[in-house]
Amino acid sequence: MTKVKICGLTRLGDALQADNLKADFLGFNFYPKSPRYFSPEKYMGIRDNLPSGPKKVGVFVNQPLEEVAAIRDQLRLDYLQLHGDESPDYCKRLGGNIIKAIRVADLKDIEMMQNYQVPLYLLDTKNEGLYGGTGDTFDWELALKAKQYGEFFVAGGLSPFNIKLAIRKIEPFGVDVCGGVEGEIGYKNYTKMADFIKRAKNPQTVKR
Repeated sequence: MTKVKICGLTRLGDALQADNLKADFLGFNFYPKSPRYFSPEKYMGIRDNLPSGPKKVGVFVNQPLEEVAAIRDQLRLDYLQLHGDESPDYCKRLGGNIIKAIRVADLKDIEMMQNYQVPLYLLDTKNEGLYGGTGDTFDWELALKAKQYGEFFVAGGLSPFNIKLAIRKIEPFGVDVCGGVEGEIGYKNYTKMADFIKRAKNPQTVKR
């Protein structure tokens, strides 16, 4: 069954609802320039109330390695999602459970995956000057070519309306959604989130 990651969480209630709906990963953005930025201090305030089931993912973009490692240890994060231009050496030195984001525009971007040795990747839409959150999909044919390099999440422009098609076409390890299940930036819409997770986990049973 496809894993589901709900990213860009900014409220404890949204995280709890994602867990109730059987999300597998909960993503919190620790990149200060993100409109969904969630500070480590705020995370500490809710950490003990978070559900134990889903894996907790911290999202970082081009931040100092020592800073990222310290936040991981302090917050006891399960995974680090590196969504910037972090090098293979950076990932190797950081170690642990890493999700390396690859921003995709063409085949050359996919081929970059072979330079990394990480447990998971995340394929997102490339848009110059933006590190995620574009709201646009990329050519899913490229995602099929990525399978030779490892397991990955698909992200970029996913919503309840196209998730069934994406999973049927790509059959990825997981899917990642943020804006596609929001009512407004940083606030999840529970109806959209429920619809998305249902379709992601049961694409063969959803008619439309």
